[in-house]
Amino acid sequence: MNHLKTFGLCLFLLTLISASGCGPGGVTVTGTVVGSNGAAISLEADEAATVMLISDDAKVNCSGEVDKATGTFKIGQPVPPGIYKVQFVRYSSNTAKGPPATMDYPEKWAVSSTNNKFTLDISKLREAEQSQ
Repeated sequence: MNHLKTFGLCLFLLTLISASGCGPGGVTVTGTVVGSNGAAISLEADEAATVMLISDDAKVNCSGEVDKATGTFKIGQPVPPGIYKVQFVRYSSNTAKGPPATMDYPEKWAVSSTNNKFTLDISKLREAEQSQ
């Protein structure tokens, strides 16, 4: 039962983060998460993943869940135009698979009304450095 509580807490925290700084005046951001072969990823039944956008000043944090079957995502609320650090978070309700893995994407995304559809290639990800 503890793994369900942990999974629920992760989803709750990601929901709170997604509400921070996003909203009116922004653009809809969508995309696809792909593997090294260029094909969209799919997730196991007990897995979930989130794409997070974080402004350089960390005042804007937006996120959207990755669709398990198609590998597509849509950031939950409009994103203000700007340059964003990108993180990919993959987690599972099965505690045997370990804690959530947060990975930094090495390229920043420039979000604008004409640039709002992205491809996140997970072969370029690296584990986020832990704050000390």
